[in-house]
Amino acid sequence: MIGELFTIIAPVFICAGIGFIWARLGVHYDSAFVTRIVMFIGMPCLVVSGLSKVSVDTSILFDVMGIALSIIASLIIIVWLLLKFRGHSAAVYMPSMIFVNSGNMGIPLAFMAFGDDGLALALCYFIAQAILHVTLGIAIVNGQSGTLSSRIKDLFKQPLPYAAAIGFTLLMTDSAMPRWMSATVEMLGDMAIPLMLVTLGISLASLKGGDWRRSLFYSCLRLGCGFLLGLVVVTVLDLEGVIRGVVLIQATMPAAVLNYLLALRYERQPTDVAGIVVTSTALSFLTLPFLLAFAIGS
Repeated sequence: MIGELFTIIAPVFICAGIGFIWARLGVHYDSAFVTRIVMFIGMPCLVVSGLSKVSVDTSILFDVMGIALSIIASLIIIVWLLLKFRGHSAAVYMPSMIFVNSGNMGIPLAFMAFGDDGLALALCYFIAQAILHVTLGIAIVNGQSGTLSSRIKDLFKQPLPYAAAIGFTLLMTDSAMPRWMSATVEMLGDMAIPLMLVTLGISLASLKGGDWRRSLFYSCLRLGCGFLLGLVVVTVLDLEGVIRGVVLIQATMPAAVLNYLLALRYERQPTDVAGIVVTSTALSFLTLPFLLAFAIGS
């Protein structure tokens, strides 16, 4: 079991570590360009490639998307009540509690732990969250009326929804792309995971935390509450095997780096948000062996 866990965790640490060291050495890395390449080419191709070759029943993929939405909805209620009690701003702290790093970390971990089936389920979880993050998430941070509607329009200017539609169509119709196209899409999709992890390391190296006590509190809340909600859902629904493991992994990921970028853009105490991103990610690296052992063992 220890060797299996090391095989899963080591690539994540190494790829993120490369990015972290790269940034610390002061070598130029165009994060904006790499992010665009990943979001507009690598990730859409990964979605199409992942869904086109999966052997999981289609209904299970949609179940995972529904589970992701239910976990996020539950987190919104819990976090809103807690923030009201503590007198802290929802626009600052709520996104980091409900929108997690299901892409940069969750997808690679699920893939390395459960193979192609785990990749497909993790992609579905990521797609459901990504749609909410660029719509509801930005509306929460911005706090202005009409934001949600405008972000929905912007969403359909992005390739991810169309890639998901193509992938699901291929899966449900049991169709296959021409071999040259399949090979091209797979090659382009393969670059997404390592680039996401390297960029994660770059981003973490450039962040500086705020009040460490508050960051630690909300980071523990993010990981602990996510795990408990994931555990409740898989237990109530009596989920087993790969789907149970993927849900537990994705629900327990740290706060997404995008939360920091949105806080910076809309001037919502970005230093505090950066502290949560950094602290929750550091804590997750410490808890990953236990999380993966539990997810795989269950």
